[in-house]
Formats: sequence, C-alpha cells, structure tokens
Amino acid sequence: MKKIAFILLLLSFVSLAATYHVDAVSGDDTRTGLSPQAAFRTLGKASKLLKPGDTLKLASGQIYYESLQFTTDGTPAKPIVVEGQNAILSGLEPVPKDGWKQLQNGIWHNQNQLKRGSLNPLVFNEKLELISQPTQPQNLKTGFATWDKDGIFFKCEDGKHSNDYNLHGTYKVSGVIFTGQSYIIVNDLICQHFGNDGFNVHGYCRGLRFQNIVGRWNGDDGFSVHEDVEAVVHSAHLHHNDYGVQDINASRTLFFGIVAEDNRRVGIDLHGGTRSVEDSIVRNNGYGQINLSQNSARHLGYRDDNPMLTGTFFLKNVLVTGGNGWALRAGPNTRATVANCTFLNTETGLKLEDASTTHLIQTIVAFNAKSQLDMAGKPAQFAASNSVFHPESILLAGKESSLEAIGTFCPLEGNSTERPVFSADFAAIRPRLLTKDRRITAGAKFDFSVIPYLSEFSVPVEYTRSSSSGQSFSFDFESENPWCRTYIEPESKSKNVTHSSVLSDEQAASGKRSAKVHAVFPADSRQPSWLLKLFSVKFDDVDLPVAFWSFKLYGNSCGAAYRIRVRDSSGEQHYGPGGTIDWTGWKTISWDLKKDPPTTFHGGDGNRIQNAPPVELVIDFTVKAENQPRDLTVYVDDLFFQIGAQQKQAQE
Repeated sequence: MKKIAFILLLLSFVSLAATYHVDAVSGDDTRTGLSPQAAFRTLGKASKLLKPGDTLKLASGQIYYESLQFTTDGTPAKPIVVEGQNAILSGLEPVPKDGWKQLQNGIWHNQNQLKRGSLNPLVFNEKLELISQPTQPQNLKTGFATWDKDGIFFKCEDGKHSNDYNLHGTYKVSGVIFTGQSYIIVNDLICQHFGNDGFNVHGYCRGLRFQNIVGRWNGDDGFSVHEDVEAVVHSAHLHHNDYGVQDINASRTLFFGIVAEDNRRVGIDLHGGTRSVEDSIVRNNGYGQINLSQNSARHLGYRDDNPMLTGTFFLKNVLVTGGNGWALRAGPNTRATVANCTFLNTETGLKLEDASTTHLIQTIVAFNAKSQLDMAGKPAQFAASNSVFHPESILLAGKESSLEAIGTFCPLEGNSTERPVFSADFAAIRPRLLTKDRRITAGAKFDFSVIPYLSEFSVPVEYTRSSSSGQSFSFDFESENPWCRTYIEPESKSKNVTHSSVLSDEQAASGKRSAKVHAVFPADSRQPSWLLKLFSVKFDDVDLPVAFWSFKLYGNSCGAAYRIRVRDSSGEQHYGPGGTIDWTGWKTISWDLKKDPPTTFHGGDGNRIQNAPPVELVIDFTVKAENQPRDLTVYVDDLFFQIGAQQKQAQE
C-alpha cells in the first residue's frame, strides 16, 4: 500500500503545471528552467517542454534574438500562458561582412534569396534606423539600401566600403509563430525586426488570446492570422510595419484597444472571415487606414460564395485620423456595420465598392480632403442613421453629387422618421444631433486616453472621459427644443387631453423663441387633478451624473404645482424641488444636486445613484380640476445643466 501511495504521489507531482523561466543573458539550457536562478537561455529549449497549464516566463525587458514557436496545445481549462514581461523578440542580425561585392556607382551587393512570397526583409543602419527603399538598385540614394530577390543592394559614400556601416538585416522570419496550436495566452510581449510578421498565426487554431502586445518594424505585418484561426487581441500597438493588422481567409478575430499607426501601407487590412474592431485608433498609415475585402479559402474546402469569405465586419468606437488614402474602404461583396466611429483628416472618408453593404450608426465622416463619401461602384446597400458628413462632398461613380442623390444610385436604407443621412453644421469634433426623442453625440464614444502607447499622441479632448467632469450643456430654444415630449396621467384618460411642447415666438426669456407647453383638459371630466409630465430628450452624450441644472419658466399665476426630477438610465427618479406657479412672467428655477441632494426616489434599480447615459430632465405639472380655466400654458427657455462626479445621495 505504501508503494502504491508513493507512486500516486509521484504522478500527482508530474501532473502539476510548471513555470519555465528563460533568461537570455544569464540563463543556461542545461538547467531545469524551473526558477529564475535555474533559467534556460533560449526560448526554443523552453517551448518544447510546455504542456497544458504551463507558464513560460521571460526575463523582464530583455532582448531575445530568436523566435518563439509553439509545438503543443493548451486546453480550454488549462491554457498555456506566456508572460512576456515586456521582453523583446528581435529578428535582427548583422549583415555578413564577407558576402559583399562592389558594383558600379557606389553600389554594393550582398547576395541571398531571402526575399520571397510575403517575406519582406528590411535593412537597418547602426542606429537601427530603417534604410530600406522600395526602388531599383540604380536609383538608391547614398546611405540607403534595397532588398530584392537577389539580395541586398547598398549605396555607400565615395571611398567607403559597405562594411564601414555596421548594417543589420531582418534575417529571421517571424517573432511569435503558431502552426495549428490552440488555447495559448500571450501577454506583454514585443516583436520587432522580423522579415515577415511580428505575430504570425497559421492553421486551425482556437482559443488564442493576446494582451498588451507590440508588433513594430517588421517586413510584412505587425499581427496576422490566416486560414482557420480564432483569436482575440486586447491592447496592441502595431506600427512601422507594412500592415499593422492583416487577417485573411476564414479566420475569426476580435480586436479591442489597438493602435495601428505609421505603417507603410495599411493600418488594419481585413480579408474575409468575421472581424470586430472596437475602442481603437488608426492613424497616419501610408496607403490606407482600414480596408475590408472578400477573400478565398478554397484550400480549406470553402466555396468562394461562402459568407465567411465575403466577410462580415463590425467596427465600433474607432477613431481614424490622418494618413493617406481612405479612412475606410468596403470592397466588393463585403458587409460592414460601423457604429460610433469617427473618420477625420484623410483623403477620402468612406470608399464603397460594388455590391458592398455598409450600415453607419451615429458615425462622423468629416474634413477629409477629397471627399467624405466615394461610391466608386454601386453598393448593394448603404444605410446611415444619425450620422454626419461634413462638408458634404460626395462622389457617385466619380462625379460630384449630394447626399440626396444617393438613393437614386444605390439602395438606401435609414430611419423612416428622419433623414437617413445628416449633413450638419460642424461646430465640434463630436457634434450633437437632436432626433425625435434623443440627444445623440455622433462619433466614437470611448475614453481613448486610457489606451497605452499614446504618450506622443494628443487625444482630442472630446474623446477623453475626464473631459466630461464639469462639462456643461446649454439650450437657447431658438432652433431646437430639448423639452419636446409630453405625457398625461392618468394615462387611461389621456386620449381626451390635447397636449404639446413646441417652439414658439410668443414669449422668450432670451433670443426670440422658447418652448410653449400647452394642455387642454376636458371640462366634463370628474378627474380631481391632472399630471402633465414634460420630458427632455434622452441625453445619450451625458455619461456622468447631473450635478446642477436651471431653466427659465414663464408663469401666468395659474396655481398649478410643479416639481423637477432627473430620470436615469435605469428609470429611477431622483426628485428635486418644486413649488406653485403663483407668479406672472419669467422666473429662474434651479437645483444644485451637490448642495441639495435628492431625498425622494422612485422606480428603476433603486440604488439611489444616477446611472448614465442616458439621462432625462423632467418637469411635472399638476393641475387641479377646480383651477379655472381647465388648461395649462407655460413657457420654458434657457435650459442649462452641468455634469460631474457622483454625489452620495441623501436618505429618504
């Protein structure tokens, strides 16, 4: 029995997950790797030992001149975890000094056949500055190189040898490599100076998770998945590659909080599959910013008309700014939903190709140099709800046109109660649009200041949550009425009551107009009193609690009672002060919720905290039956409110 128990104990130790340490400076591959003091020297040694549940831990901040290639799967319950600790994988090596041959005009040649397919090796000088140029050898400038299928060509200064320059090349293919492995998590790792991709994923892979990764200065892509891969990326900085992201075939990828910038060609390049990009910034890429295309995967057994290959794309809270080409291109047959995005300061805002389907929701396309919308082909469908194009520069089949003409060019879908596409006066980066019952802020709704990697990027104040603290909102009722919704109680008798709130020039506290609130109650009713509830629009752009609000109320000494309240997103009512309309003329009504927090609450989630967005500002008017005449006419003007930090609510 003791022998059996001992064997079982040994087996239990064998099954325990291990943590392997790798130290590129002081490690030794003859050690166990099971502690920092017994660390391996190479990733290749450690990666071959990984089993489900194991962790591979790199030494913090070190540079590893090798790739990390996986050979084993994790499992859904026991994924393999890589803790990069901000270490760097580098594919850089010195260019061999014994392989140079001098040509004419100061050109030197180092022969090799490393450039093939998507492998795009690059040359860097001794300061690790990129000196590769996409040109013919004879056109090289002094101090620059090109790397083609015959090798490296470099132009020296007169009288110098290529070996005088201490050149480096991206000789290794990719940084992190998957070839069919699944259930692996990679955290806090940087891949740079590889001939192909920083992160390269092939085969049938599931359950891949990447967090806080960087792919930079690589020959092809910062991050790329192929074939039949499922992967999720949380927080990535992908810059100075050919493509920041390039995903193809029938793969499925989700990106959250990525920055794709300063890439030589396209920031985010998505081909087929299902893709989602949220809470991200794309900017200053050389050829285009976001590209959506169909793809082929016949080698996987997919027909070309398979929905996975035409591509389904979802973009939300994406800010695109600067760079060349288009902010967003939707290629033939693609299907894209674009919600709360902002496309600024590129050449073309949206470029829509033949048979594409694109739906915009609360999206801004503005200040793009050539056009805001270019329908190069005839899309299958274009829909826009509560979106802004400014200025209204539209191209239909290469000809200047207008928003109104889109419906004659392609099927146009939109909100049936309002204009499908808005062209508004553009007073801010995030203009507010007033619809029938909502006050909407178009554009990206995310605090981009929380994304790492943006130390050199001044995020527009409109895109930081901190800017909301102390933010104020004001309405003069000259052109829009934020208090436009009226309801009557008891609801069962409301059909007999005429009621409205409309802009009127009969009275004005300032300017020329105010909102006239009017109700006529039936004279033969036995109802002892009536309640008219005046609701504001739903303020979708208010993301912090209302801290103070005021407005002007015109009374006629009618004796009606009033009380103000805030209705939060859960439907909870936060009641404030009230009174009796016993005056004639204008009077300022105000409520400072910090000094005088609400003491009465009703409905909603009952937590006595303002949940936002949205919020609604409400005035309740109570009219008693004995009041003569049996109607109510008041005016409201100059609404003002501020939002700020949540205050502790007083107990009832």
